Amino acid sequence: MAAKYKTLVVRAERGVGVESELMAERFSIVVKDIARKALDEWNPLKSDFTAIRDDRDVEIDLPLKDPKLYDLLKNLNLTKISEDKAVFTLPVYVISYDSEWIGTENYVDNKVYIISIYIDDETKRLVEQVARDLVSKEPGEEEELEGIEEE
Repeated sequence: MAAKYKTLVVRAERGVGVESELMAERFSIVVKDIARKALDEWNPLKSDFTAIRDDRDVEIDLPLKDPKLYDLLKNLNLTKISEDKAVFTLPVYVISYDSEWIGTENYVDNKVYIISIYIDDETKRLVEQVARDLVSKEPGEEEELEGIEEE
């Protein structure tokens, strides 16, 4: 059975950049498949392996540009916050499979996969920016992006 929506998979690597792919498979299936793929690429002697769900609140302009978008967003806690803005909760999985500990409390991600539901190109760019920030931040530095906030 084909998904009603697409799943966005972003791969980011320190010093290399970001690659994105849209998949027409159910979100939960893609998360598991990418986790298996990352597990095969993981070196347990070098780093930790983590898969974390990280729901993000995303603002979107009203009225919605595509009427079909409402059918998707209503299942993502779509809430009107003003006459021209709404917010929805975007499920995002961060799979880190190559990281380095710097000291006893800080680490940096060298390679990650980010998986989310594809909403539109603007949200795709925001998710790609999260991936870029994860592999480029210095130890202990938090990422903050306008329009997409950690819940």
